[in-house]
Amino acid sequence: MSLFMNEVKNKNKKSKAEVLALLDSLDKEIPSNLGLNSSESDEGEEFKKLFENTIKTQEFKIGQIVQGTIVKITANHVIIDINYKSEGIISRSEFSQINDSENELEVGKKIEVYIEKIEDKNGVVILSRDKANIKKVWQNIIKVHENNEVIKGKVVATVKGGLSVDVGIKAFLPGSQLDLRPVKNLEAFVGETLDFKIIKINHKRGNIILSRRVILEKERANLPETSEIKEGSIVSGFVKNLTAYGAFIDLGDRDGLIHITDMSWSRIEHPNQILKVGQKLDLKVLKFDSEKNRVSLGLKQMSEEKWEESVSKYQEGQVIKAKVSSFIDYGVFVMLDEGVEGLVHVNELSWNRKSKPAHQMLKLGQEIEVKILEIKKASRKLSLSIKQTKENPWLKLKDQFQVGQEGDFEIVAISDFGLFVKVTEEIDGLIRSVDLSWTENIKPTEKYKVGDKVKAQILDIDILNEKFSLGIKQTKENPWSILEEKYPIGSSHEVEVIRIVDFGAFVKIEKNIEGLIHISELSKKRVDKVEDVVKVGDKVKAEILNIDKSAKKIGLSIRLLESKANTSSANLKNSEVKEKPPRVMENFFAKALKKSMKLSNTEAEVKKPLNESSNPSDSEK
Repeated sequence: MSLFMNEVKNKNKKSKAEVLALLDSLDKEIPSNLGLNSSESDEGEEFKKLFENTIKTQEFKIGQIVQGTIVKITANHVIIDINYKSEGIISRSEFSQINDSENELEVGKKIEVYIEKIEDKNGVVILSRDKANIKKVWQNIIKVHENNEVIKGKVVATVKGGLSVDVGIKAFLPGSQLDLRPVKNLEAFVGETLDFKIIKINHKRGNIILSRRVILEKERANLPETSEIKEGSIVSGFVKNLTAYGAFIDLGDRDGLIHITDMSWSRIEHPNQILKVGQKLDLKVLKFDSEKNRVSLGLKQMSEEKWEESVSKYQEGQVIKAKVSSFIDYGVFVMLDEGVEGLVHVNELSWNRKSKPAHQMLKLGQEIEVKILEIKKASRKLSLSIKQTKENPWLKLKDQFQVGQEGDFEIVAISDFGLFVKVTEEIDGLIRSVDLSWTENIKPTEKYKVGDKVKAQILDIDILNEKFSLGIKQTKENPWSILEEKYPIGSSHEVEVIRIVDFGAFVKIEKNIEGLIHISELSKKRVDKVEDVVKVGDKVKAEILNIDKSAKKIGLSIRLLESKANTSSANLKNSEVKEKPPRVMENFFAKALKKSMKLSNTEAEVKKPLNESSNPSDSEK
């Protein structure tokens, strides 16, 4: 067995040697990799020398800021070539904080980077964009501080004891250093960009202390004295604070106020549109209350002559070009000239009264044509019109439409009081709710929708007042016009009780036509509750009392029918009594006379002689 194994091993060694010999013979035919085997190529030798020279001429140190080129962008990293033997990487998250990061992240773009590590365990150079920016900012801040210069910063938040200011990196502004006087509302300064002086730097801890008060004190020293202030005089001051209704101005020894309406002849929404905190202004004193030490100032009044001069070249009725400057609920303001603004009222936007709001028809800065309707020099106001620069479409309506004409109209808007329908491209007509049906009380929003087409009759065309009236019910016969013929007053009809109210019962006369039986007409007897006499669904017989076609009201009565029925019954009984023989009443005097005569005859009988016989036969003898 051992002899066999030795033979196999010898055979394997022989085959391995043969394979290696074959590879050696092939290797001679394959060209060597330039730059890896310097002995095989002069070009490799040159590359090696060039690489070594580059490394020697450019020294790289940790903390150094160098310029690099973006060579590749991945999902998590940005690869930077800083001309070192290996490329460097920066976390892509550092670029997301740059305002124009989209422009920064471009292959081939050169940026400055900070070297954190020359080589990590993988031989990669670790770089930082943030630290490069911070180091440059610090260099600039130190330079500004050493030269006692002013630095601009944006107030970003309120913090304990003051404000946080962004000057490239976060700095602290103590509340006492914000203004010459204590400021109660620090929040009002958030978002403002102001000038500051750097009063202290702690580079190790990364702390920067700012002051605005130092700048204000220096500026105040240069302000003229205002002790002689009076109305009409011109004063200088600095914007101290901005509010929604105006701006407070530091005049040196006192404060003044510019109301928002006295800032510009043009309409502005907020003082920050034209003013900034710290801005120096020349202002006109409008009112001075020495007792309360209040000064009202005006900025726009400094350009009064300019307004009059600009407006003098315009005339009423003139059509000119202007630019849209601002929108309001009742129209739009347009700029005719610098500092000269006019109002286009909502009624002067379009000939169509149901036109879109101004902000949907126009854009800020858009150039439009307007017609000057009125120039009020005393109040410095201009009334303008857009629609009057175009032909009045209402003047054409008389030729296109006639009162009484019927047609199909498209609903373009619906309100609680009616339907607006399209008459022409610029003009809408109105179908009021009362003109929707002769008999029904229709709510427009429940039965119709925008886009529906309805058949309507033209009722009125009022060109002067720009009104176009239509009606749907007028296209059908008015059932109330023939109601008296079908239901004459005094006629009785069987009707159904459909609704009960405190004051009576409503009954159905025919489709969509109702009548009312008032509680006093329900019965001859006194009725306290309607439900005691009738209920919903009952069918009763009632008489027509009255018909008011204009008010669409019909009155009925059950009581009248009951009264007539009782009267008829009484009349019937009386007629039956008259057919019997009349009862003869005896006369009192006749009765007494008869009784007297009867007594007289009795007495005569008694006084006859006894020998006289009462026998009839004797008398006959």
